[in-house]
Amino acid sequence: MQRIRMTIGGKLALGGGVFIWVLLVLAAISYNQIHSVADRVRQITDVEEPISSAAYEMKINAVGTGFDLMGYLHDHDLAHWDRVIRNEQDFLNHWAKYDELVQTAQDKSLGNEIEKLYAQLFEQAEKLRRVEDEQSQEMDALVGSLLSMDTTLNEQILATLLNGDLQTPEKLQVVLEMEVDTNRIVRSASNFIRTHRRDDEEQIQNDEENFKRHLEAYDALAKSPGEMRRADQLRDRFAESQVNVERVVDLDKKKGQMLAGFSVLRKKLDAVLEDEILTRTRQHLEEAKEQARQTLESTIINILAVIMLGLLIAAVVGYALARSVL
Repeated sequence: MQRIRMTIGGKLALGGGVFIWVLLVLAAISYNQIHSVADRVRQITDVEEPISSAAYEMKINAVGTGFDLMGYLHDHDLAHWDRVIRNEQDFLNHWAKYDELVQTAQDKSLGNEIEKLYAQLFEQAEKLRRVEDEQSQEMDALVGSLLSMDTTLNEQILATLLNGDLQTPEKLQVVLEMEVDTNRIVRSASNFIRTHRRDDEEQIQNDEENFKRHLEAYDALAKSPGEMRRADQLRDRFAESQVNVERVVDLDKKKGQMLAGFSVLRKKLDAVLEDEILTRTRQHLEEAKEQARQTLESTIINILAVIMLGLLIAAVVGYALARSVL
């Protein structure tokens, strides 16, 4: 069989072709490895970190909702309630981002759970605001009734007693006692709203009983038509104030029960967010970072191995070509 002989140019072309083929294989392997690293990095930057960030932001919004609600209940400043609204909007935006990115059924289920819990929390916050506003209105009405009584006592009854012929020590004493009672009722009601203590509630009742007793004493001493008319006015205003006090106390107790319910919802929401979602997002993020690190390390090793292999093949081909040329 006749042996095929190649020219020097042919041998160089063959060697060059082999070298180019090695370079192409090296480039393909390198591209594949780098693409794997890029995928891992994208998993971190586009999925795991945004999920983790959304979960943290939802927790911040939940905490902020509670703080701002307490602020509104304390001073009725609408700026607090505006922040409650913004927290609700931000929570829903972050939840939508979380729900869009999570991939497992368990993460989806946890997301649905916190969405429902926060909806209940916000609904409870709105109810608490309405009860607080209603209680504030009742307290304003109570103060108005007691101020009207104080005006009647000071500007009508006391003025008549001090300037007219109807002045008697008994009447003056009982009128002054009623004036003290009205101030005590306001103070006791304010203390109860601030402390919610049973003894402050009992003090309101005691102050009301004292006023009622002194009003009956004045009614018994009233002789003129004007005095009897003013006694009727005090009696009507006092009846109104008793209704206001009862409403203030009832609403305060209702608010206390609702605050307890709000606290339970907050704890449930915090448990799901902190113990479930944030724990899982931190775990997923760390796993993604570890996978990216391992992929990068293996990529570097593989590329170095391919380069070494390519250099070895090129050296062998070059040596073979040199021998054949010589």
